[in-house]
Amino acid sequence: NVQVEVDQNPDLDRFGFKDLGLGGNCKLLEGGGEPFNHDPDYYSTVHFDMERMCKEAGIEDGFVFGAAAADSKSLNGHLGELIPIFKIQDWNCSLAARVGEKKESIIEPSQNLNC
Repeated sequence: NVQVEVDQNPDLDRFGFKDLGLGGNCKLLEGGGEPFNHDPDYYSTVHFDMERMCKEAGIEDGFVFGAAAADSKSLNGHLGELIPIFKIQDWNCSLAARVGEKKESIIEPSQNLNC
């Protein structure tokens, strides 16, 4: 059995986010993606600034969270996943995840908003 409850203004602080709800202005942004992780000419030179992407999509102020390919420069040349959790031009508690040399999962804070 599964029970689901919908909250119109959830307190996401319990998950480590620092804002209430999603602000009623949800948009999906996509920059890069998994296929580009396999092309070193691409992932070593092309980067997307997530704050700029938001601005271009008409989001001047807002709460952003999701998933993106992590900028390889921010992971010392490794590939990984960026878990953006930030408020535009305010706070940033984003994370970066990657696989370590012993095949362990490494999840660490990342202030880099490039994907």
